[in-house]
Amino acid sequence: MSANKTTTTGQGGDKPSEEMLTEATRVPLWDPEHDDVLVCRQVRQETHDVKTFVFSGREPRDFRYSPGQFMTFELPVEGMVTRCYTISASAARPYRLEITVKRVPGGPGSNWLHDYMVPGKEVNVSGPGGEFTTDATSEEKLLFISAGSGITPMMSMTRTACDLSEPTDLHFVHAARTPSDLIFRDELSLLASQNPGLKVSLTCDSTSASHSWTGFSGRLSLQMLSLMSPDFKDRKIFCCGPGRFMDGVRDMLREAGFDMEKYYEESFDFGAETAGTFEEHSSVAPEISGQTFR
Repeated sequence: MSANKTTTTGQGGDKPSEEMLTEATRVPLWDPEHDDVLVCRQVRQETHDVKTFVFSGREPRDFRYSPGQFMTFELPVEGMVTRCYTISASAARPYRLEITVKRVPGGPGSNWLHDYMVPGKEVNVSGPGGEFTTDATSEEKLLFISAGSGITPMMSMTRTACDLSEPTDLHFVHAARTPSDLIFRDELSLLASQNPGLKVSLTCDSTSASHSWTGFSGRLSLQMLSLMSPDFKDRKIFCCGPGRFMDGVRDMLREAGFDMEKYYEESFDFGAETAGTFEEHSSVAPEISGQTFR
């Protein structure tokens, strides 16, 4: 014989209230003052030398960050090295973080991640931090210009905008060495097909008969940029990539008479992982300052 039991779960007495359900399913916020460990949940091979690493907290955490920001990782290599990697995921999907990293020959951080970071492995982190961010759903006309792994902050901003609504008026220009080096190529094509406000243009330094390629070929030039984004002078421009690439973009824009007050770039320190040439695209986000300057 069972005892009668009456439970009041809501105003009607038979269903949980929305308030109670919200409280029961609320995930604690990631607290940078106390939370400092991420757990790898998945590893994806993006290109022949680029991987995406997916992380979450030991316990479920709600990550709050602005698209374009980075996390600082402490990696147990050569004693301990600290590396900052841009979050490449959409900020509108707050329960996991993703970083996308190119293996750089001789680079201790990127090689350790590629060789030893597997699902279930933990890593100490701090952050998020950084000021290189914008809202691609705003009414502003935007132009993203990136090269190599400099695509990661742009991808986070683009993914976030597409998740929240759709980019209002965004041109996305990305450069790579060859078609096989293009990171997120298929996803960018899909996002552009689903979002009328997003226009994607890709260019490769070189192509070969083994690659099926119908995009632009050659290094980014003023003439090429004018074809990709004819009204680029009317846009706010965000640029990220190796130092020589960004130097070239700045020179190109000044030559065109662009208002550099509308130009923003991420300040990278490539010395820790790569020689910093356009061909040797680095995945390392800001090593020291993480500053955005204009």
